[in-house]
Amino acid sequence: MTSSIRRNNNNISSMVINGTILSAILTAIISVTAVRLTGFEIVGSTVAFAYPWRLVEPTVMSQLTAWVGYVSTTFLSGA
Repeated sequence: MTSSIRRNNNNISSMVINGTILSAILTAIISVTAVRLTGFEIVGSTVAFAYPWRLVEPTVMSQLTAWVGYVSTTFLSGA
């Protein structure tokens, strides 16, 4: 009985450690690549539902990645 509890605690601990490491890696990637964000021209104040961080001239790649992200999160959420 106690060995299964220890195994379960070790599993939870390793998941927390792995999650922390993954988060640190993703944070480092964002920090390193954030310098390139200054090259984007951002739309200023507009009407409601028009977000100020939209690209002035969206490219095919920016629209494609936005839609792929939207569709994948919709399917992954089970909606």
